[in-house]
Amino acid sequence: MSRALTQAAAALAALAAAAASPASAAIIFQDDFERPASAVVGAPDAFPTEIWEERERDDRDVRTTGTVLYLREDGSRASLELSTLGYENIVLTYEWRPLSQFSTRRDVFLVGATGGGMAHRLNTRGGTVATPLSALADNLEVFNLSFRIRIVDQPGNRVEGVRIYGVTLSGDPISSTVPEPATWAMMLVGFGGLGALARLRRSSGPAETVNH
Repeated sequence: MSRALTQAAAALAALAAAAASPASAAIIFQDDFERPASAVVGAPDAFPTEIWEERERDDRDVRTTGTVLYLREDGSRASLELSTLGYENIVLTYEWRPLSQFSTRRDVFLVGATGGGMAHRLNTRGGTVATPLSALADNLEVFNLSFRIRIVDQPGNRVEGVRIYGVTLSGDPISSTVPEPATWAMMLVGFGGLGALARLRRSSGPAETVNH
């Protein structure tokens, strides 16, 4: 096989491998809460149709300030409905910290409504969280992403709660066994090039030997 034919075959093999390889994780939803301070969480700039809904006793129990989502008082909740259709291996990443320096126990829950609804406790001490949610969120037409706080042993009238920083929901696009049209076109061009090289090689034939 000529060098050109070998190189064309290698390029075509690389193209086929790239077409078959899984796509990298994609961002499904993201909110850095970077907007003017408000008693209404509202919607992030990058996802203007995704509106956070609030459940609170006072209109400042769920609010944004700078780049922070505040949830204070037991039972406060911020939630919104998302679609994860076409995605799997869903992961939720965010950071949270106690609202005050006191050692009162605080729990943050993620509630994923998948029909009857499910609840998943993420942690109790705060910090950076990266939690797989495949059992709750993979490939759903409607997924309810909801943060709710539970405060235990709240002393006196002290205000307790949590601060939640940038929230990202990401997942892997579900791979398809059928290549995209553009991939088909590139593969056909590659096969055509291989055929043309093979025909050129056959038509040229072996070099003739001239005897003197």
